[in-house]
Amino acid sequence: MTHYVAIDIGGTNIKYGLIDQEGQLVESYEMPTEAYKGGPHILQKTKDIVASYLEKGPVAGVAISSAGMVDPDKGEIFYAGPQI
Repeated sequence: MTHYVAIDIGGTNIKYGLIDQEGQLVESYEMPTEAYKGGPHILQKTKDIVASYLEKGPVAGVAISSAGMVDPDKGEIFYAGPQI
């Protein structure tokens, strides 16, 4: 079965889970964002989440959402508010 990893990076928590090919949530979790530790820390947490799913089996894709403004040419968040 095809699965996708979904990650929502919020100011308080990072919520994440696995979605099947019908778009149904298979499992979900959350952890503190700890935004005060900076962007590299949040990036590492995100990479760890994806890696944990890749250890279990193949993943067809990863979707990441975060509040803020994104530069579509660079693919970078250039403003995310004081919480992130």
